[in-house]
Amino acid sequence: METFLYGFALFVIIALMIHIIGTIADGVFMEWTEYFKDKFHMSNFVAGETIQALGTSAPEIAISIIGLYILQENPALGMATIVGSAVFQITMVIGVPILVAKKSAKLDPKGLLRTASIYGGSVVLLWLFVQTGHELVWWELVVLSLYHILYIGYLLWKRPKGESEDDTPEYDDEKIEKESLLLRWLDTILGLIPSPRDRWGMVNGIPIGFMITLVAIGVSSYVFVEMSVSFAELIGISSTLIALTVLAGGSSMPELFSNIPLAKKGNIDQAIGNAFGSNTLDICISFALMSIPYAWFTGPISGPELESMMVPILFLFGYLFFVLFLFALAKFQTQKWQGWVLVVLFILFVVVNAYYV
Repeated sequence: METFLYGFALFVIIALMIHIIGTIADGVFMEWTEYFKDKFHMSNFVAGETIQALGTSAPEIAISIIGLYILQENPALGMATIVGSAVFQITMVIGVPILVAKKSAKLDPKGLLRTASIYGGSVVLLWLFVQTGHELVWWELVVLSLYHILYIGYLLWKRPKGESEDDTPEYDDEKIEKESLLLRWLDTILGLIPSPRDRWGMVNGIPIGFMITLVAIGVSSYVFVEMSVSFAELIGISSTLIALTVLAGGSSMPELFSNIPLAKKGNIDQAIGNAFGSNTLDICISFALMSIPYAWFTGPISGPELESMMVPILFLFGYLFFVLFLFALAKFQTQKWQGWVLVVLFILFVVVNAYYV
């Protein structure tokens, strides 16, 4: 009976966290994303792989910091989470929005190939570093971090210059009010997070509201992941498989919740840019950059979790080419069948790793 009550309590907390993450990701977070996108004249792909990616990767950053420096967990397990999350994002986070989109959309081939190539480069670097020594030393983590930082710097440097006529985009107030009817008391609290329109959103040019949004996403996602792990352990799932599935799906909730409304509006470019951009940021920043102090003071990152990542990393590279092939096959036009294929690919990933990991 106690086990049942414990499992039920975990289920309730998980459900509440899903609502919180969904409300923030589809609400104030997307308001800030659109605000920065308009202010800095970003294209859909660039907005998706920079500002939106930073916010949707907040869970992975929070998990890395808390796991490494508070709970003193093995950082190799954090990489398993990142790899599993990457597979989830290039399959489910791209596939589900395609399925819910009202109609097919034409993709920007140049933007797609650019962001996919940068992501592919990060996967190759990670694979080479793990393969050569079966461990990750501090300078390898520095290389991975600089790889992404320099790319983001290049994107921001190349963006169009000039002032927009109105830095504050319009938002759908009616939609926000309808959503608040679901869990009014909880949404009232979440409504206190400052948006770009609020007085305390920007203070002396500092986006205080955006920072609070990132912290809220990170903390709520961390609670969701921890409760999901406890629930998975309660029913007897292995730790590595938990990292590749439960942790991966849980930490990717912000991407999924923020990309679905984008897809419904026909903005598939930004959703796909976010999926690839978040993957690159997770590998190079959430994992590599956050792990540099650990590797410097404690020693190389190693362990059975790291060695078991070779197959999942190869999956990442193979899936990347397959996703590009799916879009090229349809002349860079999204189709419903592509979404179903991507969903099936994630299921295949889980089945294979359940057998080999």
